[in-house]
Amino acid sequence: MLLESAITLVMIADCPLPTGVLTGAGALEVTVHGWDVARSCGHERPIPPGLAEGILELCPLVVADLDRPARFAPPAEVPPRSSPGDRLVAFLGRPTGGQAPSAASPGRGPAPA
Repeated sequence: MLLESAITLVMIADCPLPTGVLTGAGALEVTVHGWDVARSCGHERPIPPGLAEGILELCPLVVADLDRPARFAPPAEVPPRSSPGDRLVAFLGRPTGGQAPSAASPGRGPAPA
């Protein structure tokens, strides 16, 4: 679990931040952008369930309502029994499964050509 390892604090812009949150935010970035790149290349690469579950625990700490729509689109809808990976990318505003990605996400500019 990503949140249990947060013991040591680091300073980011004069704000103390638990190292577990910092490393978890990095894991979120790498995981979801890796999923984005695979999908944009036409590959379906599910996020491993254990990784997605850990990152989902962290999401409320790093993605707030104020981040939408500037940094993230509104959460996408997913069926109740969706995989942890689908729930993660949907929480971050990305379409999952059979949903086609939109040409542009709110606040993120146009999709690459």
